[in-house]
Amino acid sequence: MENLKNVAPVEDFNWDAYENGETFGGASHEELEKAYDSTLNKVNDREVVDGTVIAMNKREVVVNIGYKSDGIIPLNEFRYNPDLKIGDTVEVYIENQEDKKGQLVLSHRKARATRSWDRVNAALENEEIIKGYIKCRTKGGMIVDVFGIEAFLPGSQIDVKPIRDYDVFVGKTMEFKVVKINQEFKNVVVSHKALIEAELEQQKKEIITKANHIIAISEHTKKDIIETLGISPQKIDVIYHGCSLQSTISKPNLHLPQRYILFVGDRTSYKNFQRLAEAFSIIHQTDAHLHLICAGKPFSKAESELISRIGIAPHTLQISVNDQHLKELYNRALLFVYPSYYEGFGIPILEAYTCNCPVALSQASCFPEIAENAAAYFDPFSVSSMAEAIKSVIYDEAERTRLILAGKERIKLYSWEKATRQTELVYRKVAKAVF
Repeated sequence: MENLKNVAPVEDFNWDAYENGETFGGASHEELEKAYDSTLNKVNDREVVDGTVIAMNKREVVVNIGYKSDGIIPLNEFRYNPDLKIGDTVEVYIENQEDKKGQLVLSHRKARATRSWDRVNAALENEEIIKGYIKCRTKGGMIVDVFGIEAFLPGSQIDVKPIRDYDVFVGKTMEFKVVKINQEFKNVVVSHKALIEAELEQQKKEIITKANHIIAISEHTKKDIIETLGISPQKIDVIYHGCSLQSTISKPNLHLPQRYILFVGDRTSYKNFQRLAEAFSIIHQTDAHLHLICAGKPFSKAESELISRIGIAPHTLQISVNDQHLKELYNRALLFVYPSYYEGFGIPILEAYTCNCPVALSQASCFPEIAENAAAYFDPFSVSSMAEAIKSVIYDEAERTRLILAGKERIKLYSWEKATRQTELVYRKVAKAVF
């Protein structure tokens, strides 16, 4: 207080100029405001800019964009990013530079939505790993927040193993890959399974690369290993599989249609089941009594819809089988069809040979190596080629008999006893080199 008593007023202070809005140096308030504004970032409403998180609590995040005031954003707009912290750079959408209270109004959610489609497309093109927040369950899978877009995560793409309880994933932030985008309807499909498969594939590559020696199940597989991983051919031996299915069957136990072609095994995309179904529909148009039997797991919803759509549902059967049933299916079939794009070996070919069933195969992968002339072949990418190959066997008894006899000879080249002996020799060779 003593100091205040000693303060003397400025004798030449112009109070009249001050009251009229003038300041020291002759500058007006407007000029000072203009000078101050020049130090700030230039922003526009409905623009997306980068900002810095300068404060946050359990409900709100304060973001500085270099403007004269900071923006406050609800924390739930960042729920996809539980690691958000002070100092992070975030994208914000300027809704209003000044509301009625003079407050800068920002939205992180709208910023993500504005740029989301470019990001999603870039993630698909570059095979980028992205983070997403699992919001809820939906029919057939989950809804995932990715860059502010609601993407679909199919149940089959959550993990490499089947998931029974989807609810345990709700509320979790996980990594995904974008696997499909429908630009017309703005639909995005993501997969977590693809990341796991990629990791397993990388582990497989590391194991193969570090191995002292490698056993491949076909020359085609050996070629793939050499070309993909750069492994020396001298480090790889080819040992073919055998067949465990026995040819003898008891009296018929299954109630089966008199005439059918047979498909055996899984029906994932590379198995090419859809084209087989379409090829069968072509043949069925002129052969109403012919059936298609699929030995394996029940049809999925998509498969059932396909079968109904192309008009073959009453003549397409799915059967879950044991070995005894499988032998009977092979033995009574007009033809076994194997339409895969790729296989490492193809044990069902040997099973068909063992059970006196002729085979029609894709002209692809290891099939010509395993079957040689003991099969009819088709282009796996051509429905008409597949249909013609099937007809060339089921409507030509001489050709069907030829394939059965050729299969009987071909099966003599493959046995587990032979594979065991060859494997033992490889082990001894490697042990001798190592020790």
